[in-house]
Amino acid sequence: MCNRFFVKTDIKANKLGSFQLPEQWWSRPYEYAFASQFLEENDTILDAGCGIEHPFKFYAATKCKTVYCVDKNPDIEENVKILEEVRKWFGKTGQDAAREVMYKRNKMKFIKLDMRKLTGEFEEEKFDKIFCIGTLQHEWHYAEEILREFKKVLKPNGKIILTIDFPTMQFYRLEEIAKRVGLVIDGKEGKHNAKIPDNAIKADYYNLMCYHAVLEKKRK
Repeated sequence: MCNRFFVKTDIKANKLGSFQLPEQWWSRPYEYAFASQFLEENDTILDAGCGIEHPFKFYAATKCKTVYCVDKNPDIEENVKILEEVRKWFGKTGQDAAREVMYKRNKMKFIKLDMRKLTGEFEEEKFDKIFCIGTLQHEWHYAEEILREFKKVLKPNGKIILTIDFPTMQFYRLEEIAKRVGLVIDGKEGKHNAKIPDNAIKADYYNLMCYHAVLEKKRK
């Protein structure tokens, strides 16, 4: 099922391409491994709330046709600052990998933008997939606005791949919003598995756990 908690037996990506993930990124190895399986060669994708140094967008640019990277941090439009942050976390090897996809492959577009305002920047039905990794819970007050925007810029039958910290954002909240917005919860049962497994991954602080979900925009 696509919609459940991450557990310790799930596949991990301790290294994402040239990026060795920091040990303190407790959930990212699982989140990136999950999200990466949805990357396809001909996709035009949106990495929403992508962060500055986070490497998923650079890895995605080696797998997909085009990657649009959106974040409300103004540094997202400053290539020098992006590469400085990447080097802080991933050293010269990571910086070189990021620079290669940013400049040589020319597959990445960096845009300072609030996720609630996507339709002011992009035409409707532009993206094959939208990735929002570890971000929506920070904007949970605006989650409905954000998912409405995601739906507008997503192609019919496109997918939204989410990872969300729990209990910062609850399953029932996402289910309610998805229903109101008109997005279909992907998965065999058509709903989340809200049961917390005994072997769920957990942070060392605040008793945080992490779950993944896939929402789909069905063709009318």
